[in-house]
Amino acid sequence: MTHPTLYTSHVMIPMPSDGAIRKVVGKSYDPATALNVVKMFAGTEDVFEAIIGLVKAVFEVQGIDPKTREMIILRAAKVLNSPYEWQANTKMAANTGLSSEEIDAAASNGPVIGINPEYVLVCKASMPRRLQSSKLNIALRR
Repeated sequence: MTHPTLYTSHVMIPMPSDGAIRKVVGKSYDPATALNVVKMFAGTEDVFEAIIGLVKAVFEVQGIDPKTREMIILRAAKVLNSPYEWQANTKMAANTGLSSEEIDAAASNGPVIGINPEYVLVCKASMPRRLQSSKLNIALRR
């Protein structure tokens, strides 16, 4: 098991000013409680609403258990080697109630095994198609 590799370079993008953020986000913006990621998204100006729509589509979708959603995100972060997503979502996954064993399983270099079968299935589905077995494709069609 290996977690996503840390970045070897550091790029810093300055956050927009509170005034610029408030202009995009609106009156609900509170600099004391707003997440840095929301502040960063506000810097995209006219793309902000689309980005927030995507975030809501991922995190507010009805009918998916929050733990399952976090397993999907963690496995995708592992497969795509995205340390930022891994770092942010391991905390969120723990907050949803995933155990450290389940979180670590998402970082498996091989097939995910030994945890809730639903999590195993979504981890298989998160693999790039070239790595998925034909048996998995059949199981997902059912």
